[in-house]
Amino acid sequence: MSELVVTDLAKTFGPTLALDHVSIHARDGELLTLLGPSGCGKSTTLWSIAGLHRPDSGRVAAGDTVLFDGGAGIDLPPEARGCGVVFQSYAVWPHMTVAENVGYPLKLRRQKRPARDARVAEVLDLVELGHLADRYPHQLSGGQQQRVALARALAHPPRLLLLDEPFSNLDAKLRERARTWLRDLQREVGITTVFVTHDQDEALSMSDRIVVMDHGVVRQVGSPEEIYETPADLFVADFIGTINLIEGRVVAEHGDRVEVAVAGHPHPITATRAGPAPLGPDVTVAIRPEAIALDPAPGDGPTNHLTATVVDRSYLGDHTRYRVRLGEATLTVQTSRPVTGTELVLGLPVARTFAYPGSPTRA
Repeated sequence: MSELVVTDLAKTFGPTLALDHVSIHARDGELLTLLGPSGCGKSTTLWSIAGLHRPDSGRVAAGDTVLFDGGAGIDLPPEARGCGVVFQSYAVWPHMTVAENVGYPLKLRRQKRPARDARVAEVLDLVELGHLADRYPHQLSGGQQQRVALARALAHPPRLLLLDEPFSNLDAKLRERARTWLRDLQREVGITTVFVTHDQDEALSMSDRIVVMDHGVVRQVGSPEEIYETPADLFVADFIGTINLIEGRVVAEHGDRVEVAVAGHPHPITATRAGPAPLGPDVTVAIRPEAIALDPAPGDGPTNHLTATVVDRSYLGDHTRYRVRLGEATLTVQTSRPVTGTELVLGLPVARTFAYPGSPTRA
């Protein structure tokens, strides 16, 4: 297997800067996810690794093999890069059986029939489709077609597996099953994998690490826990999951803690500085709905105790979600313990309440 190192990758389409010196590192055997909104550059990065886009500059290396180096004039064709690619559309050939689809890359490489048949059988068993080898794509479900595309990508053992939104055509329940199955398969095979998605649940549940991208720039790289619990900047905080954002002004600073005045509320909120960027006078306080405690008990560490008014509540089975007013801000609070009354005492733990420079509209 191979690690993947992408260095200072730049790509423009006419006047549009699609990749702005992107650098990423996928460790050997790792599942690295490129996550971001539409147009952020994640698919362009993947296609540049695969050789389907030619970057303007930068370098791409898989293990000891340089796939692209703008300065050295190296640009291996896609078929020489050793990448198995699965696209959003699957692109299985309708006139070929499952076995013929999977064996086609081996046939192109002129592998002899006995060895080809043995490898096809091996890979189809790996994706749990051995019993469907003689069927045609129109006789398969969407999830089964997706597995055929994956088996074809694995047929000639690749050094990298590249997945471009492979579950986007599946319904919600099938997507959940497919990502669990794929994660188990990836761990079993141990292949270095780059996975592109805009679905946060997929990224959080499947990845060893996540690269969050926006407008061709890498905003943060980290484990799912790091990305969710300690976002590097306001864009990541706002993009990943649900979060409360409260605009305010810094009135005091104490090391890594700041006191933030919030419009309409008599007491400042104590928050932890977040990310590397320096804070100005205008900041945004961010906290996850599930991090807010209702009627907090003393002794749980430094906590803001704030009184808020209930706007409405939604019962969602395993939890209840409240919308509450805190000064001029509206917050969402998520709890498994339903409460009554129109006023609540909220506990905002200082360690999970972060202050970012600027406002959400400028993130």
